[in-house]
Amino acid sequence: MIRPQKKLLFNNRLYYLFFLVSYFVIPIYYGIKFYPGLVKFFLSAYLLTILFCYFIHAFNRSKNNNISFEKDKLLEKINILEEEAKKESYRLSVLSDKIGRYSQLQNLMQILMQSLSLERTAKIIIERIYALVANSNGRVVLYLLDTQKQALTVYKSLGAKNYPAKDIGADIFDSWVFKHQMPLLVEDVNGDFRFNIDKNYALRRYLGSLISVPLFVGKRIIGILRAEHSERERFSSEDLRYLRAFSDIAALSIDNARLYQYTQQLAITDGLTGCYLRQYFMVCLNEEIKQSGKEEAVFSLIMADVDNFKKYNDKFGHIAGDILLTEIAACLRRCSPKGKSIISRYGGEEFIILLSGFDKKQARAVAEEIRKSVEKREIVLRRMKNSATMSIGLCSFPEDGLSGEKLLQVVDKRLYRAKSAGRNKVCFS
Repeated sequence: MIRPQKKLLFNNRLYYLFFLVSYFVIPIYYGIKFYPGLVKFFLSAYLLTILFCYFIHAFNRSKNNNISFEKDKLLEKINILEEEAKKESYRLSVLSDKIGRYSQLQNLMQILMQSLSLERTAKIIIERIYALVANSNGRVVLYLLDTQKQALTVYKSLGAKNYPAKDIGADIFDSWVFKHQMPLLVEDVNGDFRFNIDKNYALRRYLGSLISVPLFVGKRIIGILRAEHSERERFSSEDLRYLRAFSDIAALSIDNARLYQYTQQLAITDGLTGCYLRQYFMVCLNEEIKQSGKEEAVFSLIMADVDNFKKYNDKFGHIAGDILLTEIAACLRRCSPKGKSIISRYGGEEFIILLSGFDKKQARAVAEEIRKSVEKREIVLRRMKNSATMSIGLCSFPEDGLSGEKLLQVVDKRLYRAKSAGRNKVCFS
């Protein structure tokens, strides 16, 4: 620490000038020769004292200059050290942030590997990215590739509730990532030379900056993970590197969840018609009986059988019979209410449908629509146009039975009555 210098006596040159002038002016005015020896002695001593003080002053001034120079050098070094300390502190904070982020990746990987639900996996992914990257006034969007259409569709998104819902979808930036299969950092949406977009579009979507990465499984792209913000220069290259590392884990987790979902679907669906298998239908029926019993609700069963199916097999072959069943299943799916029906291939050419929340009158309307739709449908078998009909039986819970076994017995008997009555009919009593 540099201490302040004390002010020395005669630090000002005016004092010396005064003494020197007085020394020469007085003798000249009075005449040196008139001075006695004692006065001359004192004058000489006076002069020597003045000269001594002057040299002391010059020495102290030189010393002060050296101290001032050393002080400036020391202050400069202190400033340099302070700047280096600030930089080092910033590096440490950045490093600490990196360590925190990447350590969370390890924990996240363990969580995602335990999740076999695609919905839950996607939810975990976008919530974690939103917390670490996007924050307020931002949005995280997960696009998944529709392999049939080869187009990106929004699977899940989070954030920026002031977004117009119609504007959430793949745009020019997502197309660029999908085409080049490379990560993308856009610090200023309106100022990036790579993209020529309408400024109104950016304002409408509250879009200022974004980062986007493709999701790869091997060399196959399965989607895009994107974070965007309403402010410009919100994201850095470090954010992009983190998102890129995160995308590898996310892509693998999504692919695993999809594979598990597909395996589950294979285990409960018929490979030919895409309808549920009988075993799965029975599980759903028992669950529906329990739920409806607790809530005092109703549901209905429709059992349908293709009329004279053996005739088609004998005339056109088994492959044609498979085509016919596929067409019939498509009719059933189209006529059955979505979200409230479970369609199953009960066995051979028989199908059964569970209509949740439908009473007998409502179920009868659905059954008639199915019968008419199948009757009107043209089915090409071996380049020949054909048509088919279905006989349908119908029963309702709790009116016709309180157990699954009883309901199946009733609906099977009514199906048999419809066939006995001349086929292509609906029997509900």
